[in-house]
Amino acid sequence: MFIKDFLQIDPKDISEKITEFMKEKVEAFDREGVIMGLSGGIDSSCVAVLAVKALGPDKVFGLLMPEQDSSKESVEYANLLARELGIKTQLIDHRPILEKWGIYDLLSNQEWEMAKAAFTFRRGPEAQNVFMRAQLGIKPKRLRKLFAYINIKHRVRSITHYYYAEQMNYLVAGTTNKSTNLTGLTVKYGGVADIMPLKNLYKTQIKVLSEFIGVPRPILERAPSPDLFPGFTDLSVLGMEFDQLDIILVGLERGVPRKLIVKEAGITEDDVERISELIMLTEHKRNLPEVPVLY
Repeated sequence: MFIKDFLQIDPKDISEKITEFMKEKVEAFDREGVIMGLSGGIDSSCVAVLAVKALGPDKVFGLLMPEQDSSKESVEYANLLARELGIKTQLIDHRPILEKWGIYDLLSNQEWEMAKAAFTFRRGPEAQNVFMRAQLGIKPKRLRKLFAYINIKHRVRSITHYYYAEQMNYLVAGTTNKSTNLTGLTVKYGGVADIMPLKNLYKTQIKVLSEFIGVPRPILERAPSPDLFPGFTDLSVLGMEFDQLDIILVGLERGVPRKLIVKEAGITEDDVERISELIMLTEHKRNLPEVPVLY
């Protein structure tokens, strides 16, 4: 048996379980429907399609939240999906609020180029990048501004979700998946939600599920990205594709010998060690907040 066999899912069964979960939670919390951010990416699109299957288009609302650095494709693909699903949306431009914070003036051109280069994974004697080294503290002062620049964008999105959700009496549906959650490609309090329909699915499983439920092809083929600044993708940070990453994650979870993980994923033992370390370094993101042991 191959490690990738553990990633096989029955998309029909999974879609039915998630839609039933959504129905139950909307009823349990006595809400009118669900709201989510639509980024034009596969995760948010998958959640939106499943929400419509669960509740119908009249009870699903999408928020489009572009800002200065957003790709034009984000809004285009989000609108494409909304039209196909027949759901209502609201576009909220986050540029004005980020300008009020002075975010776009935070980094000089030189600092900006240095920060982007440092954030990109490179192979070498120390195969890691700033993202990995900064999980337990950002030591280089010049890079602290970059993390402030990125993370506030996530947190403003969450504030916007709840601002509209509470006016509409809707649940906030998050779009976090298991692959990004385990590797810490998340921001503390930047992806908060009432329900997380995809959190127990790896990224490659979500693609299979999304194909089954009819997410539009252009969205399925789009490179995964948090859309925080041009050229910044999940691949640029992780240094590998999700089909390789997921084999590593499942292999580590199930205690598969590392040599077998290396062979099947087509990566190196250093890659496996790096991802294992990243899981440990980002544990604090998955257990919030830290509290003292008192008795």
